[in-house]
Amino acid sequence: QRLLDRLLAAVDDEQPVAIYTHDQPDPDSIASAYALQHLLTRRLEVDSIIAFGGTIGRATNRAMVELLGIRMHPISSVRLEEYGTHCMIDTQPETGNHSIPDDLPIAIAIDHHPTRPNTRKAAFTDVRTEFGATSTMMFYYLKAAGLDLPTKLATALLIGIKSDTR
Repeated sequence: QRLLDRLLAAVDDEQPVAIYTHDQPDPDSIASAYALQHLLTRRLEVDSIIAFGGTIGRATNRAMVELLGIRMHPISSVRLEEYGTHCMIDTQPETGNHSIPDDLPIAIAIDHHPTRPNTRKAAFTDVRTEFGATSTMMFYYLKAAGLDLPTKLATALLIGIKSDTR
């Protein structure tokens, strides 16, 4: 609950939020971003987008996005200055697997990979390597928020967890 409160406090709820995955988003990255978007919409009533660099290359990942109706935007089409809060999910500054400008102020970073030094500059960080998937972490945030899981979101999280943990 304390982490949830700190996460929500790091959001500027007067402006839209941008949620960034890594460049070639896999199911864990996609599902985690979708879960964060759901959490922010339900708890703070803020608009948000999910953005990625690169491509959604694998046919199964494209099918996941299409069949579950997850709206994702190429980062090249995003006007970064229009967003008050910038979030990185399933990635962090300095990882080299995203197209986010180095000088973009990241407010929130949530990941299950080892912490990078610049990640600590974010207003809120939650990096826990003991989790096999960021989707698992996001499931716990949704539970702490007391939110029900819509079927499509639950499906996305299951796919994300299974894909990263095999």
